[in-house]
This record gives sequence, C-alpha cells and structure tokens, in this order.
Amino acid sequence: IINPDIFWRKSVFTFYKLDYLLKKKNIKKYQITKDTGISSRTLSNMSANKSITTDTLDKLCKYLHCRPEDIMEYEVDAEVKKC
Repeated sequence: IINPDIFWRKSVFTFYKLDYLLKKKNIKKYQITKDTGISSRTLSNMSANKSITTDTLDKLCKYLHCRPEDIMEYEVDAEVKKC
C-alpha cells in the first residue's frame, strides 16, 4: 500500500539531458525553434525545469530521434525513492 502523503512530496522533471543531447548532435536551440515551431520561451522554460506539454515532448523526440528518457529525468526526494 502506498502512503498517500507521498503525493505531496516534491518531485520534478528535469531537462538537463536535453543540453547534452543537443551538444552531442551539434544542434542549436534556435534550429529547433526554426524547424519544429517550438518557441524559444518553451525551450528556456525547459532549461529552468518548468513543465511542458506532451505535444512539445513528442515534437522534440521526433525531431531528435530519441525517447523522452533521453532528454528528461524524473527526480523525487529520497523518501519517495524508497517506496
């Protein structure tokens, strides 16, 4: 049984992997904006680990030929990781 208190613990999706992938593929963020229509503001929000839509995630994965786990990671606090 999962403790319902865990749903109030801090968790976040982080997008630091995106920068590594872009560097590896030698792709600039302005190129993503130009080619996909994803706004530069959305890409900036990702750098700040703010939420994005699944549509944006889908566009990025298709454009970069990758999977979501290649560009983002789900991080939770230590107590939740034990569950």
